[in-house]
Amino acid sequence: QVIPPSAKAGLDIENQKLQNDKLRKDIANVEAGGEFKPSTEQKALVGRFLNTAEGKALYAGQTLTSADILAIQSDPALFYAVLQKANEAGVY
Repeated sequence: QVIPPSAKAGLDIENQKLQNDKLRKDIANVEAGGEFKPSTEQKALVGRFLNTAEGKALYAGQTLTSADILAIQSDPALFYAVLQKANEAGVY
């Protein structure tokens, strides 16, 4: 079965809302002293986003090393800020 483009766009928007809701809950958990435990998928998404032009623009167009990306992935504030930007940009 083929999904029409308009339906796919609607599904993408709903998926985006769900991802943003989950992200807000994750941020609240960390701020409340909860454990920082991003999923493997979230880490991969951040890594992919940081290699896009928009992701590089966050860091003045610099190409980030693997160590830079790992540092971002291990810092809750940076990680969630970049993850939110990836979600807003529609990177999956």
